[in-house]
Amino acid sequence: MGREDATTAFEVAATRLFARFVPFAVAAALLLALNNMRHRNEDQSLVRALVGAPEVSAPPASLATIYGLGTLVPPNQE
Repeated sequence: MGREDATTAFEVAATRLFARFVPFAVAAALLLALNNMRHRNEDQSLVRALVGAPEVSAPPASLATIYGLGTLVPPNQE
């Protein structure tokens, strides 16, 4: 078995495996979206509920706030 035969065999096996798992992945995604829609808040948009995005809050003030770097320096010690 040459290198090209092994590559072709791998591609065929990967394609078959992918084709077998796609229906399960689609079904799982649809079930998760349905669950998110059932448990959405009244003021939450449909798109946010479908993808399970949290409510929008005020954006962080700086990168230090985003990454939690402000917690490394004790208060009043800057």
